[in-house]
This record gives sequence, structure tokens and C-alpha cells, in this order.
Amino acid sequence: MEQDMAVEMTHKLNDSGCQIKVLHADNNSTTHSRLKVHFEDLEKKDDHNHVKTGFSKKLYELFKKYKELKHPDVIPYLVRCFMYAIKENEGSTDDLRKGLNRIVPHASGVHSDMEWCTYKDDPVNFKYKSLPGGKCLSNDALNSELRVLVQQYNRRAESLQNMGSTQANENFNQIVESKYSKARLIINAFVLKSFVSRSGNGETSLKPPD
Repeated sequence: MEQDMAVEMTHKLNDSGCQIKVLHADNNSTTHSRLKVHFEDLEKKDDHNHVKTGFSKKLYELFKKYKELKHPDVIPYLVRCFMYAIKENEGSTDDLRKGLNRIVPHASGVHSDMEWCTYKDDPVNFKYKSLPGGKCLSNDALNSELRVLVQQYNRRAESLQNMGSTQANENFNQIVESKYSKARLIINAFVLKSFVSRSGNGETSLKPPD
């Protein structure tokens, strides 16, 4: 249903003279693939909120394996580093890749080539403000998995440039859901389909619910 709606709405906007060049959305590859069939030049860029949430979810998957991530400050710290790298390097894919590649080394105690790191100001007394005990993440297995995770986003650096936000859409969807639940919408969709099938001509007229 989501893919059909996306294609239909894009066609309607295009037919009304509003040509869409860039789509900001989540990582639903099926929707994007369907749209590319109809709009070959459509460029896909990631959505700020979905990227942040997706990165957080992957960290919480690692949370099950590594006790270091169980401290309440660690995952938010890594998410902040991740979003900072993206925000500070808008406009340059190469710089973004460099910024992402610095996250794990910095968190694991390697401070070279860190322009924003305060380690260089006082190496002897340096402590992490947001990591337990002010110490780096020293678990090699964890750091290795964090590098693999960051590289997944590094390969998508181009789509992480100048991200948009679907927050307004999400807020609207939540309002609709609170007034008219998804379960009721699905039930009504089946009722409508049954009604159309019985009517024979496939024509009907509906008004929004009061």
C-alpha cells in the first residue's frame, strides 16, 4: 500500500506541474525501486530522523553483547558523535566520510587528526565527558563491530548529504492514527473492496468520517 501511494502521489504532483527532483524518505528500498521505474531521474536522500533512529537501533542490537553499551551515557554519546559528523560535514561527501571514520578511533582513545577534540589542549588530564569514568572504550571486539557499523553509513555518505526531514509527515500520521486507528482503516478497506466487488461497476463515493 505504501509503495502504491508514493507512486500515485508523485504522479499527481508531476502532472500538476510540480516536478520532484529529490525524495527525502526512510530506507524503504521497495518504495524507492518502484518510484525509479516511473521517475528515472529521481534522487533519493536519507531522512534525518530515520537515519538517527536507525543508527541508534543498531547500537542497541550490540547492547545485548557488550556490557560497555549498557551504561546509559555510552549509546547517546556515540549517536551524538555520529550526528555531529554528518551535520558538520554537509556539502562534502569526502569530508563526511573522514568525519565518520574518526568516530570509533576517537571513542577508543586515538586522538590524532581530531580538530574538534580537546585532547590536544591537555593530553595529560584529558577525560571523556560522556564516557564512564572519563575513559575510552577499550573493548577491541566492540570497537571492531562499531567500525563495521560506521562503514555501512560511510558507503552511503552521498545520500547522507543535506538530509531532509519527514517529521511533519510523521506528526500528521500520529494525529490521524490517534483519531482513526490503522486497524479500523484496514477493516474499512476490506469492507470497501467487498462493496466495490458486489456493485459490479467499481464506482463508489465516500466522505471522510465525521
